This record gives sequence, C-alpha cells and structure tokens, in this order.
Amino acid sequence: MKRFAFLGRVSTEDQQDPETSLNWQIARARALTERHGEIVIEFFDVGQARSIPWKRRPRAAELLELLKQPDRGFDAVVIGEPQRAFYGNQFSLTFPIFTHYGVELWVPDVGGPIDPESEAHDLIMSVFGGMSKGKRSRIKIRVRAAMAAQAQVEGRYLVEHTLTQLEAAQPDAMATPNLLQRSITECDRKLAKHRAALEAGADPAMIAAWSSDVYRERAALIAQLTAATHHTRPPQRMSRDGIRQLVDALGGLLAILRVADPGDKLEVYRELGLKLNYNHETEEVTAYANPQPQVGVLSVSGGGLEPPRPIKGTSTSS
Repeated sequence: MKRFAFLGRVSTEDQQDPETSLNWQIARARALTERHGEIVIEFFDVGQARSIPWKRRPRAAELLELLKQPDRGFDAVVIGEPQRAFYGNQFSLTFPIFTHYGVELWVPDVGGPIDPESEAHDLIMSVFGGMSKGKRSRIKIRVRAAMAAQAQVEGRYLVEHTLTQLEAAQPDAMATPNLLQRSITECDRKLAKHRAALEAGADPAMIAAWSSDVYRERAALIAQLTAATHHTRPPQRMSRDGIRQLVDALGGLLAILRVADPGDKLEVYRELGLKLNYNHETEEVTAYANPQPQVGVLSVSGGGLEPPRPIKGTSTSS
C-alpha cells in the first residue's frame, strides 16, 4: 500500500471557506487513492493565489523540500484539482523535480499517476495550467469591469449631486432686499405699538426713547434697501450647465497642475491661499482656500496740467 501526501490550495480569489475547500479537495484525492493506499500527511496552503510559484507557497515549498529526503514518510503525492495546484507553466517547471526524486504525482483528472513519458498527460496538464491562468484572468477582468462600472455609476451620481448642491448654494438675487423689507416691516410694527402705548397713557419720555432707536434702525435699513435695489447690480445665478462647464475647466486645470513645475505649483497654491489640515484621529485631510482678490493700481495723467505730488516719505529731488 502506498503512502500518499495530499497537496491542496485555496485563496481569497476562490471565494471559498478554507475548511470547505480542503474537505472537497481531499475527498477527490481519497476517491482516487483509497484502493491503492492512504493519505498520511496533508500540505494545504491558505490565502495563496494560484499564480504564486510552488517555492513561494509555504506548504508547497515544504513538500518540495521533503521530496529530497529519502525518509520523507510518503511514496507519492496526490492533488485534488490540477487547476488549483498548477498555474500557467508551473507543471512543466515542477514535475521534473518529482521525476528526479522518483515520487509519483497522482491527479484525479488523469485517473492515476502522471506518466513522465506520456505526451498526452503532459498536454492534459498544460491545458489545466492554461485553464487556471484563464480563470484568474477572467476574475481580474470581471473585478476591474465591476469596479469601473461602479466608479462610473457612483461618480456620475456624485457629480450630479455636487452640481445640485452648488446650484442651490448660490445666493438669491432677491434674498437681501426681501430680508431688508421684512426688517423694515418689523420696525413699523414696533412703532405702531409705541403709538398705541402712548395713546393708552404711557410715559411720553420713555416712548420717545424707544421710538428714537427704532427710527434710527429703520432709516439705516431703508438706506441699505435703496443701495441693494438701485445702486448695485444683483448677483447673477449660474445655470446648471454653466456650473458644469466651470467644473470641467477646473478638471483641466488639475491635469495641468499634475505635470507643472513644483515652483509654479507653489505660486498657484500661495495665490489660492491653500492650507491643508491633517486630522490624526480620523486620518482625513481638510483643504481650505482663501484666494486673494486681484488688486490693480491705475495711474491717470491729467495731461501734465498738475505736477505729481510727492508721496509721503519720499523726495522729488534728485
């Protein structure tokens, strides 16, 4: 009776519970070997991707080392599924070691041990290696496609949500005049109460003091309302398309900044008044921008009719 060593593997990409995966892989191996011997030792790697070579899988590497030992304790190795054991050309790189040390490799899909002289067996194992590589590639493609689709869908939602917030956050052109008008109406209501109190016999001096304060407040409000409605241009609200164009333009600016000279970046950030605060507890960075207004100095000549006046602290003499 032969003594078999079992070799198996499971990783996160297989999306299986390690114990469950071990059970069904070793069950396949036992179904193949039970009439020829028994499994005396198990080598099962957990969390190792199929693309990792045997020498970098802890348990598989241990098995390869034991192959060199005459007293290794087993006569043959059996695997549960070739796609999990071999990836790409791993079989052609690993099987010669088995052959060199005279250890048989049993595979359920072959129905027994691999024949080193059989081209058919070599072809079958090469096909399984290609299938394993193809499966991993398909998993990567599906994951990347899913992530790209999620980013596209969620990104589109976030952009639309941000545009909605920016549009709603714009100041209302009529908000300030309406607020001032309501305040003036409130002053009129107070003055009416004061007149009613005076007619009811309240102290005239006290009512005069109260009314004086309200009249001053009302006069200031009327002046502000006049300035807001006649002497200044009300703020214009941007349309949703306009906001989108601005955001797209800023996206282009970001692309330019990524490849800009560090000195140029520093100058831009200084003009923006950019500050970054890092919160060690939440591991979040908050950015603050305080752009400085562009101030221009314009000199107008009066046609030379009046000589320039000397600035304080300077002299016109040479």
